[in-house]
Amino acid sequence: LHSMQLRLLAYLSAGVALVWLAAAAWTWVDARHELDELLDSHLAQAAALLVVQQSHVDDDENEEEAPVLHKYAPRVAFQVFHEGVLVARSGNAGLTPMSRETRGFDTVTLDNGDRWRVFATRGSKRDIQVYVGEQLDSRDGILRAVLRGMLLPSMLALPLLAALMWWAVRKAMAPLDALGHSLRSRAPDSTVPLPRDSLPTEMRPMVDELNALLRRIEGMVASERRFTADAAHELRTPIAAIRTQAQVAM
Repeated sequence: LHSMQLRLLAYLSAGVALVWLAAAAWTWVDARHELDELLDSHLAQAAALLVVQQSHVDDDENEEEAPVLHKYAPRVAFQVFHEGVLVARSGNAGLTPMSRETRGFDTVTLDNGDRWRVFATRGSKRDIQVYVGEQLDSRDGILRAVLRGMLLPSMLALPLLAALMWWAVRKAMAPLDALGHSLRSRAPDSTVPLPRDSLPTEMRPMVDELNALLRRIEGMVASERRFTADAAHELRTPIAAIRTQAQVAM
């Protein structure tokens, strides 16, 4: 790029794009972590409620399937085992334990290929085992929705930011353009110094050097004029004598 304006605009645009990508990546990682923490806490709370509820019911070994009460219910699942026997579960949970773990979090892949985040816990008497799980695809959907709401406006603002940077670069380079126009419109023999008081600080050293160059040129032109005048004076006397002698000879 031979244009200083285009070069500066390209550097600024590249810098802004890199900063935006870094901020987007950081936002993705941070939002993912916070979302996992929040939803994991919900799984733990739901498991705790199931443990407390099962601890206060009669010792009934009959399996019960929970009804579907919400359209998002298939995205979550739970199982309650009492003394190794499945006594309650959601409709989308199988008959085998959702995880090999008995306590804590686990990420599993079920027989249908879906990946689940499962929290396992036991009751106080260790005769109750509870599993609560959530589809990881639902977490990814929530994360995409959150990031779409955060990053899409800033992505749409990038063209506007580029236009503002272009305007700012043009505005900042206007004194340099004005200096070039002033130099183009000067007379060829003009050695008048260029004004510098209204110029930006960064341009003043350049203008000072141009004014110094103009002073040196003015001095050289003055020396040339003096030399020409002296030469003309020195040549004028011999020519006059030769003319006089020619007239006498004629």
